[in-house]
Amino acid sequence: MSETTIRDATLADLPQIVEIMNYYIENTIISLRMELLTVDKYQEIFTFVCSQKLPFFISETDGRVTGFAYASGFPDSEITIYVHHEYHNGGVGSHLMNNLIGEIKKPRNPDAPDIKQLLSIMSLNGEGPGKGYGLRDWYGRWGFVQVGHLKNVGNKDGKRVDVLITQASLE
Repeated sequence: MSETTIRDATLADLPQIVEIMNYYIENTIISLRMELLTVDKYQEIFTFVCSQKLPFFISETDGRVTGFAYASGFPDSEITIYVHHEYHNGGVGSHLMNNLIGEIKKPRNPDAPDIKQLLSIMSLNGEGPGKGYGLRDWYGRWGFVQVGHLKNVGNKDGKRVDVLITQASLE
């Protein structure tokens, strides 16, 4: 069995990150984006996260990017995790989450934000596992609790979609 490693993302990883993200844009409601991303567009996101001195990790198996995770400035920090669709249920997401939270908790550069709360915002797919609450429950393993349920605020492929907000305290 191949070993998965977690490391800091680099610009060279962006094409594979965009490939993963575009899969979710085209095939799921997990991302409410309608337009596919380009490497140039994702480089803006990557540069912004890095400029905030926040973590941006990838998971890698046999030289292939199998997922990515990052924290970005929100009032505290919103986290984003995506796993390559061929690597679901293999522990990649858990590995990314553990590393992301561990890095956020570390004392960092004084210019980095002092993060006390984490947020995750997710589309609710009522047709998915657990009637769409499976992802929320997965986040619950790290202390995330649902703090909001916004009804019919998203639109994907002509369908109105609910959005859940979960929050975890690092204090």
